[in-house]
Amino acid sequence: AMDMLKSTLTSVLEKRKAASSSSSSTTAVTQGAAKKRRQFRPLQFQDMVPVSLTFPYPEEYTRARKEYAQKVQEREDAIKQDQTNSQKASDLMETYNRERAKWEEKLTQWETDKAEHKERLVQWERDQAE
Repeated sequence: AMDMLKSTLTSVLEKRKAASSSSSSTTAVTQGAAKKRRQFRPLQFQDMVPVSLTFPYPEEYTRARKEYAQKVQEREDAIKQDQTNSQKASDLMETYNRERAKWEEKLTQWETDKAEHKERLVQWERDQAE
């Protein structure tokens, strides 16, 4: 029984060894063939460039795309200018409101001073009359 098991294992191992050596030799042959093919036909630049970059577009399409891009750029410039103007207007309005508050404060102070001055004048006139 032991001899039979030993002979079976030996035959299985020999078959595997034979299969692996034939597959490694096949792999070596295909790799060698691939290297030979690459050596005889190097890739050209045109082979590597995508078709979309080498395809000539019609003149009308190219012109239309340029006009569209120019219009988009003009709109973006107008938006930037509007944002700048809006910021300047906001800053000016803040300055105006600040100066107006100062002016109203001075006006209130002047009216208070005027009323106090009038009271002092009336009091002085009473003192003079006595």
